[in-house]
Amino acid sequence: MKLKTTIIIWIIIFTLLISSIVILDLINITQFIPLSNEYDWLTFIGSLIGGFFTFLSLFITIRYQKESDKETKRLENLPAFSVDYKMNNLENNKRHSIFTYDGNAIYSTAFPNDAKKLYPVIIIKLLSPSVAFDVHISDMYTIFNHNDLDKKYFYPGTYTLTNNKEYKCMLYFKDISEEIIGVFRISFSDILGNKYFQDVSFSYHDECISQYKFEIINVLRPHHINEINNCKIEDITKSEFNYLYNECNID
Repeated sequence: MKLKTTIIIWIIIFTLLISSIVILDLINITQFIPLSNEYDWLTFIGSLIGGFFTFLSLFITIRYQKESDKETKRLENLPAFSVDYKMNNLENNKRHSIFTYDGNAIYSTAFPNDAKKLYPVIIIKLLSPSVAFDVHISDMYTIFNHNDLDKKYFYPGTYTLTNNKEYKCMLYFKDISEEIIGVFRISFSDILGNKYFQDVSFSYHDECISQYKFEIINVLRPHHINEINNCKIEDITKSEFNYLYNECNID
């Protein structure tokens, strides 16, 4: 986008320059600038055009190579994760984050009501040799709640992960009896400062008194935030579960 804008600006400048020369020729430049020799505007303008396109070609090549090298370096340092889960209780999860979802809000939790009951623990593991910074679950959206979740008391801690290191987060679904289908978002950045998010679709329902039934459905590709600034989590959820949105008559 920036390259196209720069090229357009250069073309406008060059067009104005040629137009000025032609106008000066039409009004006879010798009235204002005493020229002792005959001048050939056609040759002069042809030289300008040739020089301009040579310069423009070189400029585009250098800019394209610079952008290509930058993108290659970004991809080489892009963190790659595996996303899994296991069922665990609070007694074995004391050192990790716990988030509560009650249908209207998601918030940080000291502990669930039942410390012995099994809850899903999301496990985000770094597979690539690059370092991932500020790794955390930043948002969640379900198709049974059409509004954004209240995150007033949502304080996700951020973590730095190196190769084969894990970030774990327990999800506590409070007083939820119906099946829940939705998406949670993982946010992170690379060593170059590029910021990303990666969405994961899931389903959940309360199978019995002692435990939940939780399933990770799909791990979507990461998005570079600098390129996609308006990709809302509700749009991702709608795309993932379009058939259910239609059944629920969600606009």
